[in-house]
Amino acid sequence: MKTIFTNAFILFFICSLQAQNKDAGLLFDGIDDYVKVPHHTSLNLGRSAFTVEALIQADTGNKGTVAPTIFSKKGVAGSSLDGFNFWLTDKGFIGIQMEGTSYAGGGFGPGGNPGVPAKDLRDGLCHHVAYTREVGGVQDTINGYQDGALIRKSRKAALLADISNSIDLWIGWSEDDSVTANVYQFKGIIKEIRIWNFAKTEAQIYADKGKHMVGNEAGLIAYWRLDENAGSTVKDCGPNGNNGKLMKGTGWGSFCANYLDAIPAGCNNVPTGIENESDNSSVFIYPNPATTAIKVSGLEDSRIDQVRVYEVTGRQVLIQNWDGKDELNLSHLTNGLYLIKLSYEGNSVFESRFSKN
Repeated sequence: MKTIFTNAFILFFICSLQAQNKDAGLLFDGIDDYVKVPHHTSLNLGRSAFTVEALIQADTGNKGTVAPTIFSKKGVAGSSLDGFNFWLTDKGFIGIQMEGTSYAGGGFGPGGNPGVPAKDLRDGLCHHVAYTREVGGVQDTINGYQDGALIRKSRKAALLADISNSIDLWIGWSEDDSVTANVYQFKGIIKEIRIWNFAKTEAQIYADKGKHMVGNEAGLIAYWRLDENAGSTVKDCGPNGNNGKLMKGTGWGSFCANYLDAIPAGCNNVPTGIENESDNSSVFIYPNPATTAIKVSGLEDSRIDQVRVYEVTGRQVLIQNWDGKDELNLSHLTNGLYLIKLSYEGNSVFESRFSKN
């Protein structure tokens, strides 16, 4: 793949804007489609406060599915890999499962107090859905929201649910279900998935439900716009660069027109001076953000002879032959956002954003 330097990066910027479509979203067939985001420690929520949210357009065909999954990071129930599922229940209410305990609208879940009446969201219409966990000294509070309004407040003894694990994050299905019952597939469109490291208030959730994020907001852990509208990679616009891979023929569809505001600069719109980014999701870099060095994993089957690093302006700041080691020294770079490119005989093998702090 040919590198395009600074004189041409404006053209790349324009093309990125054209490729994105604020009304586009991922279309799941309800059979075997999903997106796989490789495990990274930045996606582990542990026992901390969090917010998970998404936009969905669930097909009425989900009414034959036990729990259509929006996204999950969950291993076999009851094991040390048990994590969480963010889903719709068999009644179409939003729900979240953490370490085997389920919380949902419509009177389902321990220690619950209802808010506004929960709706069956398997109606083919566009909805914003969210769950938060507030961490307290004695009890944690789990809040469910549909279209920006609180529908359920449940409580659980504090700090009992550690939902960290080493499982990949799946969008549109659950990894543990794929090898057991096959009853958690989502049918319809999903977009604007966001994970935060704090519990957003009802006012914050309502205010942001129809807005794009930039990607540098305080507390944002991961952010998949799912608006690429082409290709097989979905980009994490958040600070950790946890890109995902479309699996089993997952395609693109059209979300409700004008539900979201205009796409801001950021993520795919950041000019990098590189023609394209890699679809090679088997390779990943860590830690990200980095400090003095960055490591590369998953290169066992790839041939690499050169590494280059670029600033977001397209200016090359590092080039060296790849010596087979999996660590790259970054101590001479200033703090900021960069793009790393690994290649063999001039052809790109892997490209990814990273930040240095």
